[in-house]
Amino acid sequence: MSSASHIQLDINVVSKWGRHEVVVKLGDRVIFADRIDVASARSRKSFVKHLKDALPGLSAEDLSRLEQQLLDKAGGPHRRPAATADPVEVDIRQVIRPEQFHTPGASGITIPVQLDIGGKLERAGKTHVRYADGQRSVIELNERLEVPGVGTLYVCPSQAIPVAVGGPAWSANARKKWLEGEPAPTASDLFRKLCIQINRFIDLPAPTRKGTLAAVALWIMLTYCYLAWPAIPYLNISGPIGSGKTRLLAVLAKLVFGPHVSSNMTGPALFRTLHTQGGTLLYDEAERLREFTPEMQELRSMLLAGYKRGGRATRLDKVGETYQPTQFDVYGPKALACIQGLPPVLASRCIEVRLLRAEPDSNRARRRIDGDDVRWQGLRDHLHSFALEYGPCFHQRAEDHQVVPANVSNRNLELWQPLLALAALAESHGAGGLGPQGST
Repeated sequence: MSSASHIQLDINVVSKWGRHEVVVKLGDRVIFADRIDVASARSRKSFVKHLKDALPGLSAEDLSRLEQQLLDKAGGPHRRPAATADPVEVDIRQVIRPEQFHTPGASGITIPVQLDIGGKLERAGKTHVRYADGQRSVIELNERLEVPGVGTLYVCPSQAIPVAVGGPAWSANARKKWLEGEPAPTASDLFRKLCIQINRFIDLPAPTRKGTLAAVALWIMLTYCYLAWPAIPYLNISGPIGSGKTRLLAVLAKLVFGPHVSSNMTGPALFRTLHTQGGTLLYDEAERLREFTPEMQELRSMLLAGYKRGGRATRLDKVGETYQPTQFDVYGPKALACIQGLPPVLASRCIEVRLLRAEPDSNRARRRIDGDDVRWQGLRDHLHSFALEYGPCFHQRAEDHQVVPANVSNRNLELWQPLLALAALAESHGAGGLGPQGST
């Protein structure tokens, strides 16, 4: 075979969801294709090695040139794009997360969808936006969003698309009706339906049932608008073996925004997932957090930081040939289930949901959670439209401390204000005493 240095190779590089899809062609024939991280020297060298296996005639000079060409065509980390205009400083309040955002001018939720593009299945994000004037629209997830009367909102991380877990987060039919103008449920109706559904499956101690149902239902609603608040409470689901802690997590997984269910996810995997996907962490067997291993210490530090907006986990990541500190956004709602109790400092960031073993003849404990798909989907659909309908007012609700009793202050005020603000919203639409109604 003649020297490949005389062969014209065509390298096409496409940025896709935070990585680069690289296709090398010789004429019309694809020689090699792979998806790599061009910032990683190891990934580039691995790609070039496989390319050499596919085209053995490549010389060392050719390989070096192709590796540099690969980095150049991808706009690698060692090149700064030429500026087309003077840099403009961006107000941090204009930077929003892709999965959900709530601003005075608009609220949005991005739904992961699967698209058939020329016979190839691709994942994409559809951002559903409700503006303060009531207008509704759906757009492709992009790096920027122009909001009439507000200006430009910048999406960060710009390449992230929420991952669909279980059933559809928001069904296509419900999204279509929402776009056509179907009214969203009132906060009070949604609250009552959530209380009824939780009450169908979870046995709660009778003396505290009403208050606990209200707190859990409001917390579920909060997962759809938590980014409007500066701090939010975790749920500490406690109780003896067989009291239904894992069952309650399963119910939450059907309803909360962007559920991530885990009992053994490592710290790095967890905070990378929360950074790119956002959503709600549902962590079972959390008594492990009392262990003094490096892994558990890393998880604890992430959880301790993640109840406040701006909470970060910092790691040293390899970038090219050096290590640089990288920060991961870990702010978001989290429910932690355990038998023996959480470390005291972590427990101070939680609202406790105390469970007891159900009576032997309990109907709730016998009902199949997975056998009610229509009702679960209907509630998820209502939660999404609720979040968009009330989105522009959430920031105002987050500033209302009058909903908290005067004798509550400091961290307790931080933890209870979001739930009490949503309770006041539900009451303003007729929820009354915030008690469950319906079958038991």
